[in-house]
This record gives sequence, C-alpha cells and structure tokens, in this order.
Amino acid sequence: MVRHGETDSIAAKVYQRWDTPLSALGFQQADTLVGALAHLRPTIILSSPFVRAMQTAEPTAARLNVPVTTTDLLAECGKPSLLVGKAYADPEAIAVVSEMWERVADLEWHHSDEENFADLNKRAEQCLASMVSLQQETVLAFGHELFTKVLLGKVLLGDGYGPTDYASIYWHAGIRNTGISEFSYDPTAGWKLVSWNDHAHLA
Repeated sequence: MVRHGETDSIAAKVYQRWDTPLSALGFQQADTLVGALAHLRPTIILSSPFVRAMQTAEPTAARLNVPVTTTDLLAECGKPSLLVGKAYADPEAIAVVSEMWERVADLEWHHSDEENFADLNKRAEQCLASMVSLQQETVLAFGHELFTKVLLGKVLLGDGYGPTDYASIYWHAGIRNTGISEFSYDPTAGWKLVSWNDHAHLA
C-alpha cells in the first residue's frame, strides 16, 4: 500500500480536490518509487481514482507493464465539500474539523456530505475483502494517507476497531508522501501488519 506523492496543496496546507495533481516534487517521488517496488512483481496494480494516486502509480506500472485498475474503495476519506480549497488554518475549516472530532463516536452523525467513522469502517472491511477475493500473491495498491490509516486500524483490531482507535491512529501513525506499508493475509490467521511507512527510497 503506497501513499501518493506530494502535491502543491499539501505543501500549502490546503484541503485538496479529487483531481489535484502531483507537484514537481511529487512526480520525482513517483519516479523514485519504481526502484523500491519493481522487485515485488505484482500481477495487479490498484489505485484510488484520485489523480494524485494514479499519477504516483503510473511510473511503476509502466516499468512492470502492468495496467492500473482504479477502485473507489481506495479513495481518500471523504471530507465535507465545504473544506475543499480552504487552508487548514482557516477559522471555518478549524471549526468544522473540531466538531467532527468532538462527535466522532456518534455513528449516526454527519456534519454534511463527509464519510464518518461508520462509513469508513465499512469501506475498509469491503476493501480488505476485495483484496482477498483477488486471490493474488502480491497486490500493489496506491492510495492516501488517511484511508491507509483506516485500513491499519481494521487490520490491527478487526471487529473491535472503534472511533477512539480511529482517532488515536489518525493522530499518531504518520505516513510520508510515497511511504510504503505492507500487509499480509493468511486464511487462518487473518490480516497482519508487516511494515509501516517505509520511505528509505526518499533518502
């Protein structure tokens, strides 16, 4: 599981659109990933449909001659539309995000059109089940920081994953741009975390 490369919006600390492209640095990071991922020899490459994730996947897919298949299951966590284009430090944005965290345990509540924890937990379960259904030895997936953290919580805690865990992982489990995380699945033992946020290729 690979987080996308940097964008100008990330550097400027602005909430992004789905079609935000990589920055010049982000394209460099995507090119650097090729050497870190090519040895995996995946037979399937998946990506979020967000432009920045697809652009990050393209150099590795081209080197391996494996097409990129997009899936909405890997999309970034849905935020309220009114945040898009606002700076993280914008007072309105701060107020909205603060209210969302204050009510994170209320599984019936939405501020507006965002995904709440219940939505994300359900999508993470669907995403992991989809990976298993592919019946491939290695699946390479390109996605986003926040939803990868949701997947981490689901892998580590399974059915016991709750809003408090979601908040803890959100704030304490960082992922660099193009950071690589590895999960493994065994039919008997289930899902396990193998490695998190490997970014040696950026050194």
